[in-house]
Amino acid sequence: RLPVMPRRVSHWASCILLSIVVGAMPGGVGHAQTTCSGVSTCTIGITMQATTNYVARLALSSGTTTLTPPTALNFGTAAGVNNAAAVTLDVRSNATYTVTVAATSTNFAGGSGSKPASSVKYTTDGFSTLKLVSGGGSQLASGATATSTRTYAIGYNTTYAWLEDTPGTYTLAINYTLTSP
Repeated sequence: RLPVMPRRVSHWASCILLSIVVGAMPGGVGHAQTTCSGVSTCTIGITMQATTNYVARLALSSGTTTLTPPTALNFGTAAGVNNAAAVTLDVRSNATYTVTVAATSTNFAGGSGSKPASSVKYTTDGFSTLKLVSGGGSQLASGATATSTRTYAIGYNTTYAWLEDTPGTYTLAINYTLTSP
């Protein structure tokens, strides 16, 4: 009789068999472990994912502003009447942002004249630079990075004309728009 040789399983075959068994087990290869057992300690980990959207917030100190009434000396001059820090605007954004200003109509409403929106300009730098609120408006500010709060003091300059600004109370709606990509 021939001696019986012990069976040998190759290392390669063992790896395949082990992969098949582990892959079929709960929590095996390709599966997150969701259960565990232990004598005194058992730890399971998870992977968490959070998505943050673009968010921005715009706040005005007031929804209305009353401009200083003109005197006879203010009519017909390019200097107009200044209203410093008429409102403040706070911007918060978690990304880059742009704030634009635009009148909602070409003329003030009310009164008995036809006061044009182009007679009002705004400033954020103490009247060194004046920008129109009419004709599609203009860019008030922008930020290249996120900001927790950026405050802008907005002043208005209003010019008056003898024929357009007859006695009465005039109103003009102005939109401040914050855009963050």
